[in-house]
Amino acid sequence: MPMKREDSIIKGIPEAYEVWDLDLTQDGQPACVLSNPANDGAEPRLMLGGDVLPLPPESPFRLGAPPFVVPPIVRWAGRDRVVLIKSRAHSDESNGWIVNRVGEVNHSFHAGDDVEEVLAK
Repeated sequence: MPMKREDSIIKGIPEAYEVWDLDLTQDGQPACVLSNPANDGAEPRLMLGGDVLPLPPESPFRLGAPPFVVPPIVRWAGRDRVVLIKSRAHSDESNGWIVNRVGEVNHSFHAGDDVEEVLAK
């Protein structure tokens, strides 16, 4: 099936937030990781479809002193869940999470270190 690129607008992104990573379902439903670069104290968010949720507490993408966010990778894994991956990790820590549409972590795992891309089905 040929792919066609079209410009589109993702509605519902909170004011001052921007998209860090994005995946779309075949019918165009977004999964995005959002951050607020103007406010270091603002928590990153996860947008699934039209719902904006906090990132699960088990997925620590915010690091301290000074606070900054490690940009995660987000990929749809079916219609009702996404995979979140933190690119860098020690061998003894989880850096992958399966998250459902209400933002709950269903499973965590070690995805490896220096992850550049994720394929999920």
